[in-house]
Amino acid sequence: MMYSTAPGCGDKYTGETELRIVLVGKGASGISATGNMILGEKVFESKISLQPITRKCSTGSRNWMGRKILVVDTPGLYSLTVPNEVISQEIRRCVSLSSPGPHAIILVQQLGRVTQEDKETFKLIKSIFGVKTTRYMIILFTRKEDLGHYTLHEYIPECDIELQRLITECGNRCCAFNNRAEGAEQDAQVSELIAVIDKMVQENGGSFYTNDTYRSRFLPRFTAKK
Repeated sequence: MMYSTAPGCGDKYTGETELRIVLVGKGASGISATGNMILGEKVFESKISLQPITRKCSTGSRNWMGRKILVVDTPGLYSLTVPNEVISQEIRRCVSLSSPGPHAIILVQQLGRVTQEDKETFKLIKSIFGVKTTRYMIILFTRKEDLGHYTLHEYIPECDIELQRLITECGNRCCAFNNRAEGAEQDAQVSELIAVIDKMVQENGGSFYTNDTYRSRFLPRFTAKK
């Protein structure tokens, strides 16, 4: 499923260049599993757990249709063991790991009831990345298999109103993954996501996410640590 998006500006991009993707979301929503699905192999540690497994940002890449796809896996918010402030600081590092900046910020959200923590996660993500976040954001629902005979288009109007509002802010860009899919189904899911990203990038004038405030305040610090 693909939707329209708002125009933007910035560095030019063609379908043959590197595509940089950052995955964010609440802990235990399937962030790492989604990254593995995109990469076509198990690069990021992922297992069933009530608590986030990922503690640090990490990257993986693959060749897809002659293009390099770079994926940044980030720790999930609302861990019982790590404060959100610490996690937020680590998530900010994803901009340097995807230098000069990600083309897409993918918010991973599990299908089903939207909790207060989910709603706070939406706000935190926008706070971390700034006012331009939604111009580069796509909502990716995990557990696509739970839709049954329904389509994502039919599911969205039944969602929590705040999630619907966020989807609207993101230009109605969303898709769904079954992270247990294999073979042709897996390839179809990745193809759909890449198509949504490509369309967004084109409508954004070929730009990728940058945050001047982030660069001036945080990037020199993280660069010095390397």
